[in-house]
Parts: sequence; C-alpha cells; structure tokens
Amino acid sequence: MRLLVYPGRLLALWVCAVVCFLAATPAMVIAQEVARGIVFLDEDRDGLHDPGEPPLAGVRVSNGRDVVPTGTDGRYELPIDGDDVLFVIKPQGYMTPVTSRNLPRFYYVHKPGGSPPTLKYEGVAPTGPLPESVDFPLLRHDEPDTFRVLVLGDPQPVTIEEVDYLARDIVQELIGFDAAFGVSLGDVVHDDLRLFEPVTAAVGLVGLPWYNVHGNHDQNYDVTSDELADETWERVFGPATYAFDWGPVHFIVLDNVIYDGHLKKHRYHAEIGPHLAFIENDLKHVPRERLVVLMMHIPLVEVEDRQELYALLSDRPHTFSMSSHWHMHQQFFIGAEDGWLGKRPHHHLVQGAACGSWWDGSNDERGLPHTTMRDGVPNGYSIVTFTGNRYSVRYKAARRPADDQIAIHAPSSITSADAHSTEILANVYAGSDRSLVEMRVGASQPWLPMKQLERTDPHFVAVRATEQAMNLPPHQNLPKPQATPHVWVARMPAGLAPGTYAIEVRARDMHGQVSFGRRVIRVEQGAPAAVAQPVTAGGGASAEGASVAPDERDDGAATDDPPPQQTIPLEKEDADAVRVMVHNMRWDGLFDRPEHFERLLGAIKPDIICFQEVKRTSGAVAAKLDDILPLGEPRWQAYEARGTVLAARWPLSMLAPDTIPSTDRGQAMALVDLPDTTYDEDLYVISAHFKCCGKEGGSEDRRRQRQADANINWFRDLRQAGGHVDLPANTPFLIAGDFNLVGGLQPLRTLLDGNIINEDVYGTDSPPDWDGSQLAELLPVHNAGPGTYTWRSEGSKYAPSRLDYVLYSDSVMRVDKSFVLNTLDMAPADLAVYGLRQQDTPETSDHLPIVVDFTFGDRDGGEDDPGVAG
Repeated sequence: MRLLVYPGRLLALWVCAVVCFLAATPAMVIAQEVARGIVFLDEDRDGLHDPGEPPLAGVRVSNGRDVVPTGTDGRYELPIDGDDVLFVIKPQGYMTPVTSRNLPRFYYVHKPGGSPPTLKYEGVAPTGPLPESVDFPLLRHDEPDTFRVLVLGDPQPVTIEEVDYLARDIVQELIGFDAAFGVSLGDVVHDDLRLFEPVTAAVGLVGLPWYNVHGNHDQNYDVTSDELADETWERVFGPATYAFDWGPVHFIVLDNVIYDGHLKKHRYHAEIGPHLAFIENDLKHVPRERLVVLMMHIPLVEVEDRQELYALLSDRPHTFSMSSHWHMHQQFFIGAEDGWLGKRPHHHLVQGAACGSWWDGSNDERGLPHTTMRDGVPNGYSIVTFTGNRYSVRYKAARRPADDQIAIHAPSSITSADAHSTEILANVYAGSDRSLVEMRVGASQPWLPMKQLERTDPHFVAVRATEQAMNLPPHQNLPKPQATPHVWVARMPAGLAPGTYAIEVRARDMHGQVSFGRRVIRVEQGAPAAVAQPVTAGGGASAEGASVAPDERDDGAATDDPPPQQTIPLEKEDADAVRVMVHNMRWDGLFDRPEHFERLLGAIKPDIICFQEVKRTSGAVAAKLDDILPLGEPRWQAYEARGTVLAARWPLSMLAPDTIPSTDRGQAMALVDLPDTTYDEDLYVISAHFKCCGKEGGSEDRRRQRQADANINWFRDLRQAGGHVDLPANTPFLIAGDFNLVGGLQPLRTLLDGNIINEDVYGTDSPPDWDGSQLAELLPVHNAGPGTYTWRSEGSKYAPSRLDYVLYSDSVMRVDKSFVLNTLDMAPADLAVYGLRQQDTPETSDHLPIVVDFTFGDRDGGEDDPGVAG
C-alpha cells in the first residue's frame, strides 16, 4: 500500500485493506512500526510520485519526536506508533500543497483505530494499517529573504454569528494582502469545535497559506488526558507541534497547552515537556545563524518548564517568539532574571486578540461590536516583516487606518492656570520597555519626554462604565480593565496662552519605527481648578482621561499669570559625581567666542568635556581650557581626532582616534584615569560626531549606520581581553556627541541594543553593556523649561530637535543629575547667580550643552534614574 499526502486524496489501493483490518482488530494500542516514504518534487502538481519526478534530498521528516533528513534518493524512515502524526518540515524554496481553504497539507495522521467514538466533536476516522509508503509532495516556491507574515491572536468565535464578525472585521480588509503566509496563535474557536470549518473557510478567503496554533479553547474537553485533547484538531489541522522554513527563517509551532482533564474538565496548564525532544532534534538541523521563531498560544512567561526551552536556544543569537491568550497586547524582554541564557534578552510578543474582548461591547454603525481589549487597545492583528535574521513588528487595529497607533487621553478644555497640572496620557498600542515616547503642544514647541507607567486605559474604564449602565446582554459585557505597561504620561507645559492647541505624541519602537498621535485641546483663560483629579491606575478619571475641574471655581483666587517655571540648579548634588559636558561648539566657538564659553564653563564646571566641530590641536584646546577655566595642577588634558575632542581634568590613556574597522569619521576615545582616592574605577569615554544631513536610506544615513556598527564592534573589543583595547571588566563607559539623526533612527537603535547592520564588515550583533543588556539613553530636559531639544537655529526651516546624545553602560554607572543648559529661558536672578547672560548659549553655538553627573558601582538607580529613557 502507498499513501501520498495530498489534499482530498486517499488512494483506493488501501481502502479495502483498511476495512478488512478494522473488522479483525479490536481497539488496542498498536505496536511500534517503521514508517517509510519519499519526499519528491511534484512537477505536475497531481500529488502522485510519477516516474521522472525527482526525489528531494536533505528534507527533514518527523514523527513529532525524531527528525530525519531524506537521503539522496529522497527517502526516509521513522518509528511510529498507533497514534502518531508524520509530517514534512517544509524547506526554503518549496511549498506543501494547500486545501481549498488554504490550510497547508504537510502531514499524515496515523490512527489505525481512529479517535474515541464517544467524542462530542468529530475526531479522526480510522486510518487502518500503516501504508507501505507515506510520501510527501513539494512544489517549487519563490521565497525571498524579505517577506511579511500576518499574525492573528485568538479569533475565538463562540457562535456562527461571531464567525461572521471575524470575517467582516478582520478577514474583509486582509483579502489580497501582500504577505507570505498567515498564522492564528491559538483559540481558533471557543470550545465549539464545529466552528473549525466555518472559521477556516472565512480565513481562507485572505488567499494566503494559513498555519494554526493549538489553544486551550481548541481542545476536546470530553476526554481525561492531554494525549486525546487534540483529536478534532488533528482531523482539521494535523499535528499541534510542527516546524517549517520560510525564506531564511525557521518557524516552530508549539503546542504548550497541557490538558488536565483527569483533574477537572476545562482545566489546563502551560508546559512544553512533551515536545522538548522534537525541538532539540529539529534544531540540530537548523544553522546557528538562522532566526528561530517560536509560535505558541500561552505566553512564554507562564510556561512552567520554559527554562528547559531556554537551554535549547541559549547558543542562538537570533530568536523571537509569539503567543496570544491574554486578550491584551504586550511585549517582554526575557533575561537572566528568568533563566534566559542567551547573550541578549529574548523578545516575546503577546499578540492582542483578533476577537478583542471576546467579541464583546456595544455594536457600531456596521453592527460589529467594538470589542476593545481590556488594556484599551482596539482588536486587530500584527504584520511581522522578516529580512534575513532581522524582523520588525507592526500592530494594525481592525477597521482603523494603519497609522492609528496611539490613543491620547486629555480633557477637551482646561484653563491656562491649570495647564501645568494637567496630565496627558498616551496609550501606545504596541509600546514596550524599549519604546521612546515624547509629546509636544503645538508644532513650534520642543518635544518633551513622557514617562512610562503601568495604568489602566481611562477611555476603556469610561466606556465600560457607560455600557454597564446600558444593561447590555451578558455576553456583550466588557471585562474588567487591566493595568498595562504601554501607557506614557506627561504634564502640559506651563504658561500656555488661551487658544486651541494640537497635542502631538510620537513613539519610536525597538525597530526604529515612528508613530504619531494627535489630540486637540482648548486652553481657556481662567483661575485654576479648586480640585485636580489626576488619572490613577485604578480608574476613576473622566472619560477624557485627564485632570477634571469641578463646575464651581474659587473666583477669589483667580489669576491669569502662570506659575513660575521651576528651574534645575546647576550645581552638583553629589560632590564626588563625575560631571560630563557634551557640546558641539559650532566650528571653533571656544576660540572665536571665548567670553561666552568662559561664562558657560564657569557655571557648569565640567570634569570631562566631549567637544565636536573643533579645528585646533589637542594642545591648543587644553591651553584654551587652562586659560578660561584654570584648574591649577594637574592641568587640562585633551585629545583630538578629526574634529572631535575629549578633554578632562585627569590623565588620559588608551588613546585611539578611530575604531578598527574604521568608522570612516574618526572619534576621540580614551580612558579617563579617575583619582584612586575617590573612585574604584576609571571611565572610558568616546566623543563622537556622526555624519550630518541627508535622509533615511541615503548615503549620509548609511554612513551614520556604519559608524554605529563600528562602535558596537569596538564595544565588543572593550569587553573582551586581548583585543585592541584591554579594558578591565566592568569599567564604566559612554559614547556622547552630536549624532545628527536627521534620517532614520536605526543608527541609534544599533548603539543601544547592538544590532549591527553591516555584519560583513563589523561582525555579528553584540549587546553592548557588560551584563549583556542594551546601553541606557539619557533623556535630559532643559534646566529652565520643559524642552528636550539640543539644536536650534533661528530662521531655519527646521524645527528645534534633539541631535546630541549620551549613551552609557548603566550596569555599572548611574545618573545622579542631568540637564540641557539653555540660558534663553533662565530668569534674570538665576543668570546673575551663575554669572551667565541670556544670550550665552545661543551665542556659544547652535547646539546646547548637555550636562550629566555620573556615579559608579552596582546599579541602584535603575529606571528611576533622572533623565533616563524608559
């Protein structure tokens, strides 16, 4: 007997044998046998291995435990028992057949006696004795290195009406979408397994091969063991754990739902145990440099034996995983604290649900429930783009424009006196701990940093309260709100004149993708509110989601004058902190405009200076500093490299003018020898000036990327003994200067997380901090205002922006204080205290100086460090 695995094709050759076998064989466990077959190129696409159709060597086949590659004749052998699924692991450049509903057919279910006859939902019909050959046809398939994948979490319809919701809400807008394939991350249905067919019929309309992950609501609940919980699943979808290649990426679909029916119906837990052997055997055949993507239902952070999986992945530099289950959208970066053994944290995406809050909520004008998730995110799906071993993720809200990525919550109107105490809340749908979120009020104003907090979404809180008062049917009631970490908060700037303003929020994610949100607010003239009610994590805010003013106001306290802006004192708070100043001096300003620099340096009193745009020698810079900011002994030390200068009040060693391989720009780099009487360590400093101008993807942008790649390679050298620079372990280090990020943001992302783009020149990725994490980014604000920009040019067509950066190894150093010095906004009294004049910073340079005080030792500031992103 011969069986060819092809949709709708069960050969008549063995039908009679099956009938005879079943008539003579009672229900029992069948002894282990050996399955044999061939993997071949189905050139005429008829599913039959015809004469002349070539066998395919090196294609992996599995029984769910063992993995074997086919020989030169395309043949394989595998042990198989009486309840197994054989499947081919689709290789790059080939495709398995698909059904009329676009379900890939890559498997053969072997159940001689079939599923238990007592199942409520239909299982697998008896398959009879093992065919003499189980063959797998493959088709040639063009698979470029760059491709997109559609990702749905929890379609989960309870009724056929909700299948229609799925079709009209999600499927309808995806028909014809340009992607390689799609995947549903479990809970394809909600307990009624008869809905598998209508769901696959609807999703099949998208027109892409569609893979599926087994979820806890996709199980047969009328059984008592996990082994029998996927009987109906196997009939429709085949194995619950399997793998395939697409392009240069290896995908593993993992069933991590373990049914505990022997304890209680509907009870389950998350575990990988039964499939660890398959994963280990599968990965033996996957090149180490390939990106491995795991797709599961229950989030990895809930899986009981996840550390065993971590061990199997520990030597792989490129991994990513996805799950769903929570009906929220969230991202994790799993590190050593959870047992992850890799050199960089593992990124795990908990995909928001396609069904949102289980298709709940009141209906919109199209008759579809709004089904907002309990973290305030609209239901939707993600688009994952793969390029080689890189990837990026973009969330798409259903029925909304693609650029709807941020919900801004603010009152419709406030008084000018209330502005400074009014919170603006931004729910960044796909935000994570690696997102940078900023806000501005009015297009001409600077961007202000927003602080990430864990809060409930105030709009969801308000909508839920409104709908509860509507007495909707029970199945339409929204769930309780859930606090989420993808919320950012900032206060309105003080001193806003009455008028109508556009609040803008921009968020840059870990992939360098930038999203914008807008919200209009009206500022009225008037006294401050008697009571301010800030948004709290437990809800209780207005539907607008920010400070609420009562109807009655204290007219006796009315004033139109905004409160004075609180300033940051310029002095150190810790006398032993090392003060670093970063300043692009606008082509020799230190020499051409010395009186302004003398006042500026006298007020700041830096210990270390990173200068850019210097035309003079190291000796000339040191002599000038001795002249305008004398130290006595020892004198200022300086080191110049192609227009960048590193100056310090202490000796410099390990001098280097450029990285190896070169940045193509040069940069001043040295170890600052801090006094042993005060400090237990020294400080390695890089003063950098990145290529200016251009646009994203242009030649200038590519040069900035090369400079970022070169620095990550240099940081790797710093951390490894025997390289170009032998830096003692855990020596604090920083890179600072004018980064000129006027194009794409990938150079910054590379400097932060070590993602090298030009690996052929600068090597593979290397998380830059000593503990294998990313560097910290300083986000200082102006000393006399809420601004964050570091560059401003009056009369320029470009708005003020942040071009100057400080990145540092926060595993061994922390920020004690930081600010951007801007004399223009300082009060006359403060200027007098520090011997400054209003025009000092604009006359000194078009760049503002950044000032940061560092202390050293074990991390004890963490994310509460002032001025630190995230």
